[in-house]
Amino acid sequence: MVLGIFYYPWYGGKGNKEVPYRHWKDGGHKPPHTWNSRYLPTISESEQVEERLYDSFDQETVNKQMELISQAGINFVVWSWWGNDTFSDHALSRFWESKTSNPSGLKHCIYYEKEWLDNVPIDEIASDIDYIRSRYTGNNRTDNEKYFKLDNKDVVFVYNSTPIKYRSGISENYQSSLADKWLKIRMDKEIYTVLKVSNGWQGFKTKSNSWHQYGPSTHYARIKDYSSFVSPGWWSPKEEIPRLGRDVARFENDIRTMKSDGTPIKMIQTWNEWTEGTGIEPASFYQTRSDHANTYIDIISKYF
Repeated sequence: MVLGIFYYPWYGGKGNKEVPYRHWKDGGHKPPHTWNSRYLPTISESEQVEERLYDSFDQETVNKQMELISQAGINFVVWSWWGNDTFSDHALSRFWESKTSNPSGLKHCIYYEKEWLDNVPIDEIASDIDYIRSRYTGNNRTDNEKYFKLDNKDVVFVYNSTPIKYRSGISENYQSSLADKWLKIRMDKEIYTVLKVSNGWQGFKTKSNSWHQYGPSTHYARIKDYSSFVSPGWWSPKEEIPRLGRDVARFENDIRTMKSDGTPIKMIQTWNEWTEGTGIEPASFYQTRSDHANTYIDIISKYF
């Protein structure tokens, strides 16, 4: 049994040289006065909003995050990854290269998100896996102990949600073909894949090593024999009412349930997806200024 968490390295701070206030400024927001979230992270000790709207390139902040994640009893971190030479790749590279990175001894792997944008050609995926292996895992898969492995293979989570242009009545066929593609990739590259469940996935479930669901608007879900997850809540600034209101007592009950539900992979959704309001990272709810601090971290550590 292992416990992981989804992590989003896509934020630019005020001084980020690639994209200042990246993601914080989405939706027409103008940091530090307004920002694209109903929450304000409090991981920074500063009282200034512009410091709390942190930068995913800042290793002091990332190390604090990793220490808290480890404190919760979590074993591995799934980094949202959008391709070679993207903002998320640059953030992960800085973490990997930092001499002070990973003081907690956590394991790390990628969440391959590009399938959400389009049907990625198999040659492009193969090239991406080669890059990930050479950049982060070591060519013989023993060079770098930070990368998360199962069955002695590099783990790759895949967000294989069907892109909008393919959703008109062919989702199941699309997903079956996608699973065929990833089966070839995992066999050729000897990786451990964890695909996202989709319409009809039970009919081709043997094509992936494991399966997960990404759906933090649901407070708890279990994919029998494979994985389960717990979410604290969901409230995007784009929506007037929450898809999932926060309830600490419910969260603790869900964590307790997940601990004993028999799934080998257990996930928290999420550490810091603040554009959807699903994070457990210490933060304040801006409408009431109430701070959940380490509440979720402490609950998870109580059971894991």
